[in-house]
Amino acid sequence: MRHTDVARAEIAELLGDLFAGFESRDWARMADLVAEKVHLDHTSLGAPAPEDLTGEEIVARWRRGLHARKKNFHLLSLPRIRVSGDRAEVAVNCYACNVLDDGLGGGVWECWGRHDISWQHTGNGWQVTAFVFTVAHTRGDERVHTHTLD
Repeated sequence: MRHTDVARAEIAELLGDLFAGFESRDWARMADLVAEKVHLDHTSLGAPAPEDLTGEEIVARWRRGLHARKKNFHLLSLPRIRVSGDRAEVAVNCYACNVLDDGLGGGVWECWGRHDISWQHTGNGWQVTAFVFTVAHTRGDERVHTHTLD
């Protein structure tokens, strides 16, 4: 069993890497941080149902939605991290802002809510196995949030 304080510190650092990866678009790093299978629940953002995706699928979805012509920013609260052996649960409040380039019509979309993120310690270190986001409030142009270059 892993020492709980060490595990909490590792997960807090990786959580920062994960959300920094959205802004830097470091998709290779993001792929390292997700497990082979990831449960995604964005129903509070309008997704029709929770999904079980591969790590490759979830990173491809992030890459598509957070393209180079859409600026994005995430601000996190201090995470609440509970570790039990090789599993951990993280609850963290989040503010997100997306800004679409003027050449694509411009606009701003903001959202805040809570991420509940499950982690498992694997042979590759701590990896995300589930993402659940619960919206508290959104405002702005929804088109910005859902915009892709496809």
